[in-house]
Amino acid sequence: MKAPCQLIAFFLIALASCGSTRTSNSFTPVPVEPSATVAPLEIEPKTDSLAVTKTPKQAAKKNLGPFKVALLLPLNIGPGEYKLDDVFADYYEGVLMGLDSLKKLGMEVIVTVYDTKNDTAAVKKITWKKELEESDVIIGPTFKNGHTMLSKYVKAREIALVSPFSNANMWTDSNHYSMYCTPDDKSYAAALAAHIAKHHPNANLVLVNDNSKEDKDFLWRFKVAARELGLEKWKDVTYQKGSDILPQLQKGDGDTNIIITPTSNEKTAQLLLTNLKNDGGSHVNLLFTLESWLNFKNTNYQTYELWEQNHLHILTHYFADDYAKDVIAFKAAYKERFATIPSDFAFRGFDHIVAMGILFMNGKGDNLAESAEEMEVKGLHNTFKFRFNGRALENRSVNIIEFSEYRFQRINK
Repeated sequence: MKAPCQLIAFFLIALASCGSTRTSNSFTPVPVEPSATVAPLEIEPKTDSLAVTKTPKQAAKKNLGPFKVALLLPLNIGPGEYKLDDVFADYYEGVLMGLDSLKKLGMEVIVTVYDTKNDTAAVKKITWKKELEESDVIIGPTFKNGHTMLSKYVKAREIALVSPFSNANMWTDSNHYSMYCTPDDKSYAAALAAHIAKHHPNANLVLVNDNSKEDKDFLWRFKVAARELGLEKWKDVTYQKGSDILPQLQKGDGDTNIIITPTSNEKTAQLLLTNLKNDGGSHVNLLFTLESWLNFKNTNYQTYELWEQNHLHILTHYFADDYAKDVIAFKAAYKERFATIPSDFAFRGFDHIVAMGILFMNGKGDNLAESAEEMEVKGLHNTFKFRFNGRALENRSVNIIEFSEYRFQRINK
């Protein structure tokens, strides 16, 4: 039986205000407290701890040692200051916020930060360091194939290895200690099929591709998942300039058309929306797509009108609801501490470190990877529901958000 979900949002009451200096491309970490600091960003790792008193509840549960985290980030250290790419500076700041929350839960946390320099040779040198072997979890490296480099290392030492940004699509070596926070395409397709089978089993399905291999591959995965859930009928459309999707729609009273397109081509997306603009009647069109649409550059009020008209749904592993109380609280605490608003990567840093801490604290054994499949942890931007896919432990939780009342809202809470 699964343990109940642990809500990261509850920890926001524990967030403390601490100082830090931040400019557009530089970041200088300072102590979280006068008596306890997080490891500075150095090439040669320096280890410090957040020394706190365990709560009676935790101490009674099991005699846990300190939670040891190795954070592998690409740092560009200049003379006299620490310089990071904004993405990783934001991520690190989110981690600092998460450490405060774990501390308030009564955890002793030791964080060591290593500079990977975005270079395989640097990562190899890091693996020579004895203290890395003592980690409970390694978060990173963040560059492509960085996970593959450390696969045998963590497997031999039974250390959880967390990929914060990439998914398991490229994974080839089976490793139960490797954890991916981002779902792969198969999980996206399965989540979409499950949603349609549950809420719209009798809808007219129109599967639209832009003639790319990526589109066709995703729709093939969707069909496999749909068949397993009893969905058997759909219409395939290759959509390009001059195409017309309207003849594929059912237009009777009460009919529902579900149009699925995984295209990441903004021009194709705009052509499709313009085509649907000419549709009318008492039927309902629901348009489902993927998170690449959130990054389109040429959106305007007319675009939003079409999104609203066609009930745009987007599948994404990342969604922090600006109207949610826990998100509002996190933003306020982050702004007070860092004098800026948190980016998506700050949310990720917070969620990742707290989720791993919860798995460590509440798991059945000392290794958090062994407990990951038995727990679900709800974060600010996604839920962490790790399942072994034959290659690695993959987070299979996917948000489905709908553009309604001119803002995105999560519908699969």
